[in-house]
Amino acid sequence: MRKNNGEKHVLGFDIGGSGVRGILTENRRLIKKDKVFFSDKAKKEPEALLEELFGFVRRLAGGLDKKSIAGIGIGCPSPLSQDKKIILNSPNLKSLAGLRLAEECEKATGIKTKLENDARLFALAEAVLGAGKGCEIVLGVTLGTGVGGGIIFNGKIYEGASNCASEIGHLTIDYNGRQCSCGRKGCLEEYVSARGIRRLSREIIGEEFSPKDIREMAKDKNPEALRIFREAGVFLGTGLANITTVLNPDIIIVGGGVGAAWEFMKDSCFKIIGSQVICDGAKKTKIVPAKMGDFAGAAGAGLLWQ
Repeated sequence: MRKNNGEKHVLGFDIGGSGVRGILTENRRLIKKDKVFFSDKAKKEPEALLEELFGFVRRLAGGLDKKSIAGIGIGCPSPLSQDKKIILNSPNLKSLAGLRLAEECEKATGIKTKLENDARLFALAEAVLGAGKGCEIVLGVTLGTGVGGGIIFNGKIYEGASNCASEIGHLTIDYNGRQCSCGRKGCLEEYVSARGIRRLSREIIGEEFSPKDIREMAKDKNPEALRIFREAGVFLGTGLANITTVLNPDIIIVGGGVGAAWEFMKDSCFKIIGSQVICDGAKKTKIVPAKMGDFAGAAGAGLLWQ
């Protein structure tokens, strides 16, 4: 192993449904980044998942003396227990559910490890390094397989009294609305996640297309695709208007696979916010697309140690 010459290294990892992205930094400077895909076995069996994950951790560390590594941060696509030790459930990667992942990582590597929700880490990275840099109150919203969020105050994640803050996807925008996977009705997630966009596609076009395909159609000025994103913008604006009324953030940052279509949602989103937010100043809240790209979650995980 390389000797410790006073460098402060940090490893950050962002676990997704199909694999994991990782970064290595030295004194906040990016040294390397990489991504691996999980085998089918790892997606089903916790032991296989841990073996593949920790093999990737060791490879990215690249023979560093562990004394030079301040810590490991890991983002998970799932809610965590109040003490952030247990992954409560993980519908998109079932082998994560119930794991004490930080403890397992510390056992396997001998390096202190912190665990956090991936959407919060996206928000943290954007607040500290990305589109929200320099802002005091940042709201990050990820529109993807589900809808996640993170609230950042002065560069720190706001967790709430029992680590339940920022469950933006489960804001109710229609209490008699669509059935959500959480068991409730009318959650924002059912309208602006990937499955929400697919549902709109069936309703408007009569055929199911992926958000990416609809985005490409919208770029070609397809009227039905443009209508899908206008309607999604109305739903998103309704949710963001509620949050803005309560939180009054400096900036809202929109990311994720569906969020890549922000340019087609923004006009209807801003219109709804303008009509539903009470305070004139809050009506002008800045809403922008994310800047950090696919490794934002991994970067946020690294920031847990800086």
